[in-house]
Amino acid sequence: FVTHDQEEALSMSDRIAVFNHGKIEQLGTPREIYENPKSEFVSEFVGQTNRLEIDGKKVNIRPEFVSIVQSGSIAGRSVQGTLRDEIFVGASTRYLFDTALGFPMISTQLNAQIKVGDVVTLSWQQEKEFLVQ
Repeated sequence: FVTHDQEEALSMSDRIAVFNHGKIEQLGTPREIYENPKSEFVSEFVGQTNRLEIDGKKVNIRPEFVSIVQSGSIAGRSVQGTLRDEIFVGASTRYLFDTALGFPMISTQLNAQIKVGDVVTLSWQQEKEFLVQ
């Protein structure tokens, strides 16, 4: 079955082959493809991602794994961010932050109570990061 609809492919497939210029870029289960893409092309093809450089390594983290913390304890990695923009997409909102890392970051959440200009902490679990080539 061939589709160009990424959501359809992820929800209906047992295995997925992602092609790039006629060559298989990655073959795997939908979860493997989405959570552990082997290349930048696959990472961007199956969804939005935050690209960061941490400890000299280029890592990616999906927006839905980035938490917005306004106060309280933080587990995992974190960075300070200033909300630049928000895009309401129905069940959730995409928040775009300028960060202290020098890279913008997106967090997709269930409509957080923040406004443009607010400074918050963005937090994520290191095991949700993935390296890309």
